Amino acid sequence: MQQATNTLRLFRNLGARVMPRISAAVIVAGIACLLSIALAPPMRAQIYDGTQMQTTTQPKKKTPLDLVLRSIAVLEWTGPAGKPTASLLIPITVYTDDQYMDGGDYLPQPVPLAVQRGTQYVLEQSGVPQGDYDLNAAGKLRGAWFGSGSWEPLHAKNPYALNADDSGRPHFGAQTDAPPQPKLPTLHRRPSPDAAKVPPPDPNRPVMAYGNPPQPQSLASLSDAPTAHRQQMVAVSDAATRPVHSLAYPWSNPAQKIVMQQKMEAQAQAVLQQALKPKKIAAPPAPAPAPSTPKLVKRPKPQPATHATTAAVATPNAPTLTTVYFHCFALEYENNPSQATPTCVLDAETPAGSTPQRYVTVIAQPDIYGAPQMISKAESDATKLDTHPRVEFIDAVDASANHHAELLFQVDEATQRQFALYQVKDGKVTLAYITAKLPF
Repeated sequence: MQQATNTLRLFRNLGARVMPRISAAVIVAGIACLLSIALAPPMRAQIYDGTQMQTTTQPKKKTPLDLVLRSIAVLEWTGPAGKPTASLLIPITVYTDDQYMDGGDYLPQPVPLAVQRGTQYVLEQSGVPQGDYDLNAAGKLRGAWFGSGSWEPLHAKNPYALNADDSGRPHFGAQTDAPPQPKLPTLHRRPSPDAAKVPPPDPNRPVMAYGNPPQPQSLASLSDAPTAHRQQMVAVSDAATRPVHSLAYPWSNPAQKIVMQQKMEAQAQAVLQQALKPKKIAAPPAPAPAPSTPKLVKRPKPQPATHATTAAVATPNAPTLTTVYFHCFALEYENNPSQATPTCVLDAETPAGSTPQRYVTVIAQPDIYGAPQMISKAESDATKLDTHPRVEFIDAVDASANHHAELLFQVDEATQRQFALYQVKDGKVTLAYITAKLPF
């Protein structure tokens, strides 16, 4: 009996010493499990597609090349290329957040972002740089924003090269006459070699001004010049560094391009001929005859059969085309451009002495046999521009930086005009963006 009592007392003493330690260990293990769950990376979701299990991960963080802030404009000038006597930059659109914004009204503070002083545009032909255009003035002319600057030759290095002190976000050198504004998008800024020598001006310094700032004389003279005397080129300003890529279709045989142009010229002439045909006016239906009692009539004597003769319908001669612009592009350049389907644009007009002068634009793609298949057309003449504007081709440009270029056109009316971006995909032409009407 005494031995059993001693054994029970031993177990009680052992429990009093061990149980607190076991409880503490369990509590510590529980806290460690909770911390490991909270600090563990998110679990990957399992998706069953009917055949096998696929593991999806979190979307990767966008790189600067994926963050698109891209301004598309058109440079108009008179005089020789590179040294114009007058020039004018018209903002078309700013592509950001996967949508096209009005280039003349995007982020006005009060000047829109696309025409802010110090912004540098790269002049392109079929995606290939031809020079730089540095904005040094902006203003409104007849209610529309425009920019003015100087045409500079191409830099020896990449014109989109970032500064050496880049902080990781896509930005360019600050303009020399004002400090960069924080938390605002910035297009390609003109590099300044003297920026390190001259301290930035005080943003709080008093500025005195009287009246409206004077407009450059070259802008007013260009706006008054007829549009037929102006030359045009696409201008692009991008906040990110992007490689240069030519959009021109690389023909393996130059003879194929000549044959394609000849066939498309014939299509353009057919479009103009079709427009000249008189419209058939449907005759009004004859009134129904009044019901009457049938009468017996004598059968007429049979007459010898004669062949009916019809007068030959005179068809207008094929109109003569002049000022023919023919271009073919590889609009999708993700893969080998030579393997892409070329998209060809023919823009032409009849001679100036014709009455009236007529305009035609044809977009076509070759079939498997190399014959051009017309996918879009537009025709007009000088007497009906108000109701049927002239669609004039400018160039191809990758407006959204997604490796699928668009076709840029000018929609010209009698007293105003617009600029339109068209996308070609799966043999169809769709409108991607069109500007407001400009008064000149």
